[in-house]
Amino acid sequence: MRDYGEDDGFIIDNTLWWEYYNNLINEMLDKIDKKIFTEEDMSRFYGDFGFGPKSYGKSFIANGREKIEPLFLFLSDIDIPAEQKIREVVEDPESSHFARGVGINFVTLFLTSLFPKKYAQWNVQVDGALD
Repeated sequence: MRDYGEDDGFIIDNTLWWEYYNNLINEMLDKIDKKIFTEEDMSRFYGDFGFGPKSYGKSFIANGREKIEPLFLFLSDIDIPAEQKIREVVEDPESSHFARGVGINFVTLFLTSLFPKKYAQWNVQVDGALD
């Protein structure tokens, strides 16, 4: 992967992408645990997280820390099945974990990065290839 480098998205700040995102998520979880998670942290996280367009950043930030902190804790709970996480975060607007600016790509990248031996990344290209 290092042969492909930053141009192909495998290396971010001299770190393999999955390690970079794992570190980023764990840094945010640590800040949440220490009660020092800020709106600036949310903004930086959203800007740094993922390969796709950042078109929903303002919606994500508008959720506020009160919504994003429990969302991160919910997504990081290994005992909750991925299907439940996707349903509550992406599909069910009545769920307490539903968040604007967070879609299935965000959730699966979060899960893949945090639990790489348990989950795989999903996106439109993967769905099309499977079809």
